[in-house]
Amino acid sequence: MTGEPVTAKLPSERLKYDKSKAKAPLTRGLVVSRAKPPMLRSQSDVNSGKTEVKSDGATSSGVPPEAVTKGEKSAVGNKDSVPTCRATRLNSKSDPPLIEIKGVGGLFNSVLVGYQDPNGLTRENKGSVFGWSTLVDGADEGVTSFTFNANYVPITPSSGSTSYCALVIKPPLTVSSEVFEAFKSPARDSRRSVQSTDSLKKFLKSKGMEVVTSCCFIVSAAAPSTPAKKSR
Repeated sequence: MTGEPVTAKLPSERLKYDKSKAKAPLTRGLVVSRAKPPMLRSQSDVNSGKTEVKSDGATSSGVPPEAVTKGEKSAVGNKDSVPTCRATRLNSKSDPPLIEIKGVGGLFNSVLVGYQDPNGLTRENKGSVFGWSTLVDGADEGVTSFTFNANYVPITPSSGSTSYCALVIKPPLTVSSEVFEAFKSPARDSRRSVQSTDSLKKFLKSKGMEVVTSCCFIVSAAAPSTPAKKSR
């Protein structure tokens, strides 16, 4: 994202020693070392035993019918705000999930991504597109709801469970008609592949856009209906 350039003195310029202001002679031999920052921890898709996880994680306690996730810090708006989101309507066979998000204001849109091959031994980083949202005007305060009303394909697996992520993009990504045509193909078709979310983020960055947060959740196969017992 672009902005006004910021001019600031480098730490080396601010910390130059001024002999005229010294109250005592320098003592040599002392070495001050800079503390190393803690190593970043990677976030797995499934955060076992928790229903509230950080961005790019997914709820996993018994595969709940809805998920509440905590997003990464937003690069827009209040720098101290951490977007939170909630995914509902996850078990519909035709309707897209409904995302409720708080902490992201202004115009944005979202893309729903998931695994190209959820049953494969090697899983790429969610490179298949399952739907786009139209333009959303997020509330500076309160909750904003949106869904995926463009080129959506059902996400309920035939068996087991798998995870998906709603990537929130600012400024909004404008998709060409040719891309929309390609995404009219069936679910997990190669034409729906963006290789990985990392590749998509790099592309967005090159165009002056970014994924400010993501809302990830797990969807499970519908439980088989139990036939009613006949009374004797």
